[in-house]
Amino acid sequence: MIGQSTDKVLHTGLDLEFAQEQIVELTKLLYQQNEFLENLVILIKEFVPTGDEHHKTSFNHILLLLQHEINQQNERKLYVDQFRLVNSSFIKKLNNLYPSLSKGEIDLVKLIRIGMDTKGIAAFKTVEPSSIKTAKYRLKKRLGILPEESLTHFIVSL
Repeated sequence: MIGQSTDKVLHTGLDLEFAQEQIVELTKLLYQQNEFLENLVILIKEFVPTGDEHHKTSFNHILLLLQHEINQQNERKLYVDQFRLVNSSFIKKLNNLYPSLSKGEIDLVKLIRIGMDTKGIAAFKTVEPSSIKTAKYRLKKRLGILPEESLTHFIVSL
């Protein structure tokens, strides 16, 4: 039994170490993508035609799409920064209390913990809000939360 506990602690420590490495890599990738998108916007603005309204409208549409992607990248960077704040001690506690949670369930808990609502989580994960609602329902059952209790309140109070 002691050997199993030690193995679990080592496994959890390795998981946290791996997660932290992944966060660093994700942060680098997000900054690189954001820089690329911002440079692309600058280049496109230089080539916006001055006379043809149809082409001008098309270029402006492309610029809006790129700006939307830049905004999403910035939101993802904010998530990564906030995640770092709650990651280490909270994840340890979560793994101790609920060792059978899947990676997807833990990811959902993290997003809820930093204050993201169903629509925000859906946008972040690029899925439908109904998928997140279903995942939240299943998570409540796995955590043993009564239907009338708030999942968000429960997670924040951990």
